Amino acid sequence: MVTEQTYTDMTGTPRKRRLLRFNDRVESAIWIDNLDENSRPKKYESAVRYTALLHMGVPFAPEAKSALFIGLGGGVGPTEFHNDYGMDVDAVDIDSEVLRIAQQWFFLKPSDTLRLHVADGRGFLTCSDKKRDIIVLDAYSSGGSIPFHLITEEFYELVREHLNPGGVMVSNLISSLDGKGSAIFKSSYKTQYSAGFQNVYVFPRFNLKSEPYNRVKDDYFRDQGMNIITVATLDPKRFSVEELTASARQLIRNEEGRPVLPRFTEYIELLYRVEPFVREEVLSGMKDTVILTDDFAPTDTMYAGF
Repeated sequence: MVTEQTYTDMTGTPRKRRLLRFNDRVESAIWIDNLDENSRPKKYESAVRYTALLHMGVPFAPEAKSALFIGLGGGVGPTEFHNDYGMDVDAVDIDSEVLRIAQQWFFLKPSDTLRLHVADGRGFLTCSDKKRDIIVLDAYSSGGSIPFHLITEEFYELVREHLNPGGVMVSNLISSLDGKGSAIFKSSYKTQYSAGFQNVYVFPRFNLKSEPYNRVKDDYFRDQGMNIITVATLDPKRFSVEELTASARQLIRNEEGRPVLPRFTEYIELLYRVEPFVREEVLSGMKDTVILTDDFAPTDTMYAGF
């Protein structure tokens, strides 16, 4: 379904947005109260907050020139990476209707440098020799359904083989960090290391200090379903908050240019809250943490139904 509603933005201002829904879930949304005489946005803006976190791979690969998105939704991520960073982008989705709707209602505009493909993401990679700087996995969140073949050790190895030196894999999951419903996140995290990635960084979708209804508090680590974005790198060096903040500041532009996620640094500051907790717990062999493989990936039983 494509619907529209009035919704409060991050500054507390009521605005009009258009949403793409799969069943009872919001997959994408854009603001539509700033259209020009041709009914196109004067400024293309995502109206769901988790998409900002898909950008968190960029400070790890600030010179990135190419990206692949597996999972399209309304096309917000591919459009932003193409428009904001000038990247060459491929976007893959298994459902041709999703591609049609994204173009008709969400201003996704394919071109020679923003290409759309109807295909299974793993099959697309298997048949491709092309390597990218950033590969984004955003095919996991439709009502909690996770195609098991897109979260296994073998699949992550395939992604790793299709990254350029210095490339990163960005993955979006719906999970909790700990407690109820955290098994899918913990297993995915452990599996990424098992697949040969050298470092995995965790960015949960907390409300930030600058946003209304701030919820960054210690008890939010448990039992709370949220978007959790992981960034997996091939670099054995573990970057500090200070190093990532310096990289992010190089990407933040003023209003005359295209502002690129001005809250980069706020998300990076949260790393010190999450990182020790995640690494100590996930890598300690907890009972609900398994390495997911093509032979054993019980993702259906791991989802908590948030």
